[in-house]
Amino acid sequence: MEFSILSLLTMTFFSSILIVIIYFVLRDNRMIERIGMAALAMSIGATILRLFIPFKLTTSRNMPIGKLLPALIRFLEIPVIRSDGFTISLLDALYIIWASGIIIQLVRTIVIYTRFTKTVINSRSVIDDEVKEALYKINIDYKKPSSIQIIQTDLVSTPMVFGFFRPRIILPEIKLTTEEWYCILKHELSHYICGDLWVKFLVEFLCSIYWWNPFVYLFRNQISKAQEIHIDLFVTKSMNEAEQIKYLECLIKIAKIPVSKELNKWILSFNGESGNILSQRFNIILNRPVSSDETKGNKFLTLLLPVLLLLALSFSIVFEPYSISPQDAADTVELTNQNTYLIQNPESGYDVYLNGQFYGHIDEIKDSFSGLQIYKNITEVSHNEKNR
Repeated sequence: MEFSILSLLTMTFFSSILIVIIYFVLRDNRMIERIGMAALAMSIGATILRLFIPFKLTTSRNMPIGKLLPALIRFLEIPVIRSDGFTISLLDALYIIWASGIIIQLVRTIVIYTRFTKTVINSRSVIDDEVKEALYKINIDYKKPSSIQIIQTDLVSTPMVFGFFRPRIILPEIKLTTEEWYCILKHELSHYICGDLWVKFLVEFLCSIYWWNPFVYLFRNQISKAQEIHIDLFVTKSMNEAEQIKYLECLIKIAKIPVSKELNKWILSFNGESGNILSQRFNIILNRPVSSDETKGNKFLTLLLPVLLLLALSFSIVFEPYSISPQDAADTVELTNQNTYLIQNPESGYDVYLNGQFYGHIDEIKDSFSGLQIYKNITEVSHNEKNR
């Protein structure tokens, strides 16, 4: 594998297309119902994979781009610093800025995460009886006691699951019924069970690497939305209509509590984040489709097949600037079927005629000469060329 600005541009182009596709799918409830969360999750996984491999594979083939790309590469090669023994181009300077940004983003992220972790660990936790009773019911549902630590503290204003290596469910000190705590805890525990925290970790790492790419931040938001929709469907799958209504009422109640934007990227919260997303989650839960097994496979491939084809294409080619200098262009002739033809030479090979004038001799037909009209003699040329 080899990294270059061309492999980075190729990866950015194709991953951006994948992100836009996922964005439009997640905007449309009917598309989500038609495709299903499994295909959506695999498409997200494919996009994450592509973002982690900004390299040219040994099997990749160059795809020449003749207009915008050559000018861009020439611009990036402009020297910005010249000194004895070395030169720094604009591209080199951008690499330095990129690396500096990665370090700043990673340090900032680690500081925020570490600071909040220490604060939570050192906080005094007193769990309400309603929370304990709700957790007992959930452990019965899952048939396997959960070992995740639950902390109830006034440091947070909304329920959340936090932490990667030692996840914790952090609850605010608010008064709720056992049924409401049941909905909240089951939602947060489902995030933990489904491994959503590790997906969150990978995406935050990508945001630190590609801090300059707005599509990556869009991708992060879409992944958060997809995770919430998936967990809503997962939790309410076994609920009857009355229980689903209680779940939604609890969602509305918690959604009114604001969440710190600084922490929001590190947590998986029961909070709905915005009215539009909350409304979409409501519609998906209340209009859960009942699909037959016969059509499930076709629906699954509706999104997954084009995503996998784009992924394969992105690994198969690498964009390459293609241009020739004006001097070379002036001395270059394009041989086409309109201006060039071949005449069989009695001794061997073929004579090449360009615009009616002898141009040269070739021994065999290949490359630029393939596809040209072939004549046996000058007489045949005179007859046929006049009729063309």
